[in-house]
Amino acid sequence: MEVKRSVSKVLLYIEDVVYGIIAVLLIGTILLVTWAILQAFFHTFAGGELLTNIIHIIDNILLTLMVTEILYTVIVSFESHSLKAEPFLVVGLIATVRRILLISLQAAHVTEIEPEVFQSYMIELGILTVLIFVFVMSIYLLRKQRKPSTE
Repeated sequence: MEVKRSVSKVLLYIEDVVYGIIAVLLIGTILLVTWAILQAFFHTFAGGELLTNIIHIIDNILLTLMVTEILYTVIVSFESHSLKAEPFLVVGLIATVRRILLISLQAAHVTEIEPEVFQSYMIELGILTVLIFVFVMSIYLLRKQRKPSTE
């Protein structure tokens, strides 16, 4: 019984170390992406391609939000030693919105893209819209399940 407890403590310690390393890497990623956002932002003012830079900036901002939410998931897992579903659903929701925004910006120039590409964009937008509904409903149901009933 004592050996089992000792092995459990060692494994929990290793888990904490791994979570710590992952957290440091995620923080580094957030800082690098934020730096890229700042560079693109200032490049836009320096006379760069406005639309391309705006798409790049929005894409990177949403990527930063996703990585930040993953970092939050790691922190929650580190503290509670359990995996929570809601942060992953939020990451999926942000990723879906990110893709919708990018498709919308790319499809804004309908005259410049081929009809097949435009049709693919519209199909993907429909699927992403359904996916957003699924993510939102899942988050809602998880939160509703957590609340104690007031009856």
